[in-house]
Amino acid sequence: MNFIKKSILVILLLSISISAFAQKESVAEKRATIATDYIAEKMNLDADKKSFVHEVLVEKFQSNMAQTKGKNLTSDEKKVIFKGSNGIAMKKLGEKFTKEEVKQINKYQLEAHKIKAKKK
Repeated sequence: MNFIKKSILVILLLSISISAFAQKESVAEKRATIATDYIAEKMNLDADKKSFVHEVLVEKFQSNMAQTKGKNLTSDEKKVIFKGSNGIAMKKLGEKFTKEEVKQINKYQLEAHKIKAKKK
């Protein structure tokens, strides 16, 4: 009987952990979707390029969250993290886009973020 109670407790704790992780992913996913839709509209991206941009942005936002969430960092410390992850994302985007297109993607991603912030 004791083994069954322990097993149920372990399963319950794992479910809670997985659920919390999935919620973090969904925030990054939502932010990336909003930005990607905006970028794709502005740049007339085909489905493959839009998917690639989305994938890169999800990775960027997940990385940012993992490095900053609950860490009690200063604004300057967060800026360093954001700048680093943005550099990695722009480098990945450079695999499929020209330098000028990467600059546009970055510009539109920031615009999408500002538009979303104004709606709050």
